[in-house]
Amino acid sequence: MAQNTPLTEQEKQKVSDALTVKLIAGLEQGELDTNSSADVCGYLLDNFKTVQTRGQLLQLLQYVSGKWPVFMSVYQDEKKKDLIGQIEVELTQITNKQQA
Repeated sequence: MAQNTPLTEQEKQKVSDALTVKLIAGLEQGELDTNSSADVCGYLLDNFKTVQTRGQLLQLLQYVSGKWPVFMSVYQDEKKKDLIGQIEVELTQITNKQQA
């Protein structure tokens, strides 16, 4: 997927849900304390709503996972989706060239 691909509300909701699950798990497993969870929530509330594209989403997730590693799997999953999308586009282009 291209970095400038707009996100749908459904995509944003899925990522938001994944972040929420990781936040709760981090609290339950002691990877986050109440102070850091308040910081996470504040950061996400301030910044997630402004995310409009895949590139912006990946930047946000990269920052969040770097600061709070409990979110690394969410970043990696979205990065994988991006890579798969890029591969699909390249394969389509190759197939179209071969058919021409």
